[in-house]
Amino acid sequence: MKTKPNHHRYLISLVITALIITRVITAYSAPETKELLPANNTFALDLYSRLAKQPGNLVLSPFSVGTALAMASAGARGETARQMASALHLPDDHDHTHSGFLEWLKEMNETNASSCQLVIANSLWVQHGASLKGSFKKVVHDQYDAMLGEVDFKNSPDAARKQINAWIAAKTRGKIPDLIEPDAVHSQTDLVLANAIYFKGRWEIPFDPEATKHLPFRPAPGETVSVPIMHATRDFRYAETATLQALEIPYSDAQNLYEEPPYASNRFSMVILLPTQADDLPKLERELTAIQLDRLRAQGRSMAVSVSLPKFKINSGFRLKAMLQAMGISHAFSAGRADFSAITGSRSLSIEFVRHQAQVDIDESGTEATGATAVGETHGFHMAPPQFNADHPFLFLIRHNPSGTILFIGRVTDPLSGVSGPTGD
Repeated sequence: MKTKPNHHRYLISLVITALIITRVITAYSAPETKELLPANNTFALDLYSRLAKQPGNLVLSPFSVGTALAMASAGARGETARQMASALHLPDDHDHTHSGFLEWLKEMNETNASSCQLVIANSLWVQHGASLKGSFKKVVHDQYDAMLGEVDFKNSPDAARKQINAWIAAKTRGKIPDLIEPDAVHSQTDLVLANAIYFKGRWEIPFDPEATKHLPFRPAPGETVSVPIMHATRDFRYAETATLQALEIPYSDAQNLYEEPPYASNRFSMVILLPTQADDLPKLERELTAIQLDRLRAQGRSMAVSVSLPKFKINSGFRLKAMLQAMGISHAFSAGRADFSAITGSRSLSIEFVRHQAQVDIDESGTEATGATAVGETHGFHMAPPQFNADHPFLFLIRHNPSGTILFIGRVTDPLSGVSGPTGD
């Protein structure tokens, strides 16, 4: 028997990445979709490990950053293109990169046949009257499904900025209204490339709000804070090693809450990696690789687990220019060396800066339904379910399961400290 839902809470993840290209100073096409997937996850963990050196909570979408850079790379040539491909961990055979992204985006957008909502939107904003190469416009429009817009950076840069921010706000359901700051665009700006992701989903089986209690969380050795912690004991996909526990919480694909069977498949999951030792998260962040993630996924088994997980809301903003330069993308930001000649036919363009913002909001999630939890039994002996008690800092991912793509990655060091301002250069 199912109980009707009496509330509607959701996990919402939002992100926007904008690349601003200015007139102060290849198309490469790359591997097929199946080769883009491991490249994305390797780039994801590379970027995250660098950003994780700053303290506190954080969340980002490496998929958004990578997509925005891939769009820009469609106009790159020579060493500029090589550096961008290398930082994105793409193979040297670039023949099918952009068509691969097209198929990738199509697969992601098939999500909207389920109860989850996923919006991936790209846009190219260009100075009114500017002459862009048809091949570049075609790749951005056809392969990335990007909206092409004209604005007047030269005479009305702030009006142009507000128009782009309005598009961003619309795509993120009003959650990110002012990504591009007043000083970000000016009369010398020629192009803005933007990618936005909006994800909204409910857990396959929600946590019971009545089971949520304020309990201690240990953000650092010797410190405790009282936070709302959700509880459930039921079947989860679970794995453990000597140094961590891995828990997968699926989102529902069901469109009808009362359909039978209620949840047939799960395109998306949140994966939580909880270090065994309370102060071992920095070590996990330094050493985690895409291969290790794949191994944990393969080792995971469905079993009854007793889960305690804090509610949290995180909003992070980043200026990524210096970080991307440290990852090897140097020419693209240099007025003297950048080669984006496949955009306009000249070498007068360089990337001025990259802005990124992401938000994630986790609670009991969406609906209330009845469910039974089985207590595992082996060879006739009663076995207590494993305890997954996230009462200390942990890492989380939001993953597209059919492809294994990491859409979002972040960490929780203190559930009560959720917002961080823009960091980086």
